[in-house]
Amino acid sequence: MLVSAKNYTQGSSGNRIRRSLRLIPILALLYATHLSAQTVATYDFGDGTAQGWTSFNGASTPTNTTAAAYSGSHSLLTTTSSSGAGGPSIFLNSILLPGAKYTITGYVMLTAGEAATDTNFTIKRTDPGCSGGTC
Repeated sequence: MLVSAKNYTQGSSGNRIRRSLRLIPILALLYATHLSAQTVATYDFGDGTAQGWTSFNGASTPTNTTAAAYSGSHSLLTTTSSSGAGGPSIFLNSILLPGAKYTITGYVMLTAGEAATDTNFTIKRTDPGCSGGTC
């Protein structure tokens, strides 16, 4: 009798374990899908336009060009202000979500003689909680 009870317990545990093991791939898929990176915006300028990019902090108005490109045949051309500040900008208010994490990737071609340290990305955030409303 004790042997039968032991066998029954093992059978029940085995069934529960098998059912649980069947759920692992499903849960792993759902979890991986949730964590996978998603591209929320891409700008390749392949349509011949500036794709909504504008001037920031005194830079020249960005224009579409075929003079150079990271991939494809088009890129965006702009010049910084006389003080070396500014560049192209794009509004992402309708794209970025509060509290989410983002990785921003871009490719910059400098003019001859410019050091790589002259390149950076700037994020301007408008928020009533910041000093003057701009962070």
